[in-house]
Amino acid sequence: MVIQHFRIHGVPIEITAPGGALTDDVRGLLGPFASDGSCDPACKIFIRSGKPPLSHDEMRLVDRLVLPSGREIQCYSGEDKRITMVSGRSWYFLDLKRRLGEIVVQPGEEWCLESDSLTPILCEIFARDHHHVFHAATLVGQTAAGPRAIILAGVSGVGKTTTSLALAHAGLTLLADDATFLVRRDGSLKVWGFPRPCKVHRNSLAMMEWLAKLEDNPVWRSDEFLLSTRKLSQVSPDCEVAPGLLVLLQSRNVKAHRFEPWDSLEAMTEMTRQNVRAAQGTALRTAGGSFAAIADLVTCSRLLRLSVGPDLSSLAAALCRELEN
Repeated sequence: MVIQHFRIHGVPIEITAPGGALTDDVRGLLGPFASDGSCDPACKIFIRSGKPPLSHDEMRLVDRLVLPSGREIQCYSGEDKRITMVSGRSWYFLDLKRRLGEIVVQPGEEWCLESDSLTPILCEIFARDHHHVFHAATLVGQTAAGPRAIILAGVSGVGKTTTSLALAHAGLTLLADDATFLVRRDGSLKVWGFPRPCKVHRNSLAMMEWLAKLEDNPVWRSDEFLLSTRKLSQVSPDCEVAPGLLVLLQSRNVKAHRFEPWDSLEAMTEMTRQNVRAAQGTALRTAGGSFAAIADLVTCSRLLRLSVGPDLSSLAAALCRELEN
C-alpha cells in the first residue's frame, strides 16, 4: 500500500491506495497538491480494488438515479455518514465525524475512480472546511484591476465544457471545467478550480480539431475521452481569484454572441436549484454554507445570460470586454 499526502487549498488529505493504476490515478489528479504530510489530515481516504460491501448499516436511501448507460446510482445517508454506489463500477463510504473515507473500485473499472468516488468525497470534506463546490466552468481573464474569474454556469449539456475549451485555446486560463469552489479569505470571496479532467465529446472534437493534438492516445469511453486541464492551461495549484462575471449559458444561436442582463433574484434562484441539494440528504449540514457562498457570488459578480454564436474564436475577446465593464 502507498500512502500519499496532499494539501489542497489549505485542506490536508491523506490517501492510501495499492500500487499500480489506482495510485497512479490519484497522483495524476492530485499531484500538484503533493505535500510532506507534516499536518494532521482533515480526512484519511483508503482506496482498494474488489467487490463492494453489501451492508448499508441501516442507512436511509435518499437518492436513486439511472444513467443513460443504464447504470444505477444509489445514495444512502445517515448521521454524519454517506454511502454512494454506482452499479457494476464503484462504492464509497464517508464518515464525516471521524473524517474517514473508503473507496472500492471493481476490477477493470479503475478509470472511474476520480469521477465516481474520489471527487465526491473530497467535495464533502472541502465543504466542512468552508470550501463550497459550484458546478460551473471557470476561467481567468486579466483586467485593469487584476485577474478576475469568468464563471460559466448552466444545465448539463448546454455546452460548458466546449465553451471553456474554446476560451482556454484563445488564451484565457482554465481553472475548472466543472468543479469550481467558493471560499472566503480575509472577508473576501475567492474562486478556485479543481483540476479534474475534461470530458471531451466527439461533437466538440469535430468543432475544434486542435483538441486532437493535445492527447496522443485518447482512451474513449462511449463518445467521450478524458483530457487533462493542465494540457490547456499552466496555472498554480493554489490559484484563487476574485469573481468577475457569472454567466448563464443558454442554447446556442446561428447569428452572433448575444449577452443579456441577468436579474440577481433569478440568478440566485437558478444557482441554488442547480447546486444546493439538501433535500436529497447529501449536504445536510453544509447546505446553509453553500447557499451563503452562492449569495456572495451573485452579489460580487456581474450577471449575464449568454447565447454563444457560431464564431467561437471571437468569444474570449467579447467576454473580456464584458469583464472590464
